[in-house]
Amino acid sequence: SKPHFRWICSQPMADASEPAPNEGQGRYQRRKRRRGGASYQFMKWLVETFGRAYLQQGSGVLEVGAGKGELACALRNRHLVPVTVVEPRPLDLRRSVKQLSWSHEVCLNSTGGTKDGQEGDGSHPVLYAPRHIQIFWHPGVWRPGATGRRALSLSWDLAHAVRWTSKGLTEEGDLEDAGEDTYHGASGPSCRQDALWSADADQDALRGADVDQDGSDQKSEAGSETSDSEAELDETGTVTELGGGQRPPSQSSLRRLWSRCSCVVALHPDQAAEAAVRFALDHGKPFAVVPCCVYSDEFPRRRLADGRRVRTHGELVQYLAEMTGGRATVSALPFDGKNVVVYTLPEPSAPPAEASA
Repeated sequence: SKPHFRWICSQPMADASEPAPNEGQGRYQRRKRRRGGASYQFMKWLVETFGRAYLQQGSGVLEVGAGKGELACALRNRHLVPVTVVEPRPLDLRRSVKQLSWSHEVCLNSTGGTKDGQEGDGSHPVLYAPRHIQIFWHPGVWRPGATGRRALSLSWDLAHAVRWTSKGLTEEGDLEDAGEDTYHGASGPSCRQDALWSADADQDALRGADVDQDGSDQKSEAGSETSDSEAELDETGTVTELGGGQRPPSQSSLRRLWSRCSCVVALHPDQAAEAAVRFALDHGKPFAVVPCCVYSDEFPRRRLADGRRVRTHGELVQYLAEMTGGRATVSALPFDGKNVVVYTLPEPSAPPAEASA
């Protein structure tokens, strides 16, 4: 049977001739938008939809395409939900630290001690950073064995070989001479992302791997072992990636983290939207993904069930929902812009995240 989708349209736009009450102007309006922005509203929705206790199971939430890390930091410190983020850029939590330091919820969490052993009088809350895996996310990185190790290593290398600018990214050696077309989001592919995000990314990794005749990777398991422990966050908002940044974390340590996650979430993850859903389906995890840009040129093989190519945002939403075989629900979140969330709920018979290794 055809998958059934429940579509909920966004709120109609108000009449421009009638200004909204308390809308404000300039700086006040920008502050108001930030307080009720996408990451805050998505965080509220996640807690209301899945429940705090469920999100806290196992290693916590796995967030794909975390941007600066604001959603992950808020989930961790407002609701005590451990979060592991996959993001190829360094996290920047300076603004989050400033906002959370004044948060009533965070101050209450720091009063009298919590399950995390926080102590204090509430005036100076202890903040914790999300765990950060600094790689590009695609199906190859969670493949088992030599193929997955090689793909993980290549993805980590690429994430550390680019320079991030306000316009996107450029390869490290081309920073001074970079033109518009070398930046992410400009015309033409950048930093080999056309190959990285393709449906054959795992095959590309396999072709580049050093494999012995018996099928084992010559590099073996050479990554850094990581711990599930969390680091305190200071006023600089600096987050050290898992593995320390000198070499990629080991495949085994990462698999322990992401295989035990309670659910997979992604807020405007760009090219990683499909990979976030695919990982969740491969591992039997519920997910909630808010897609944004379509990147139809980078994903020419995407097709809907009726054979149409995916070119618009609405078609991308439908494509992600169709991946689940009819299990997904499509709804709208209360913020401006791309606010449609595609999600699945936990199966009633699903085992606790701790047991799903």
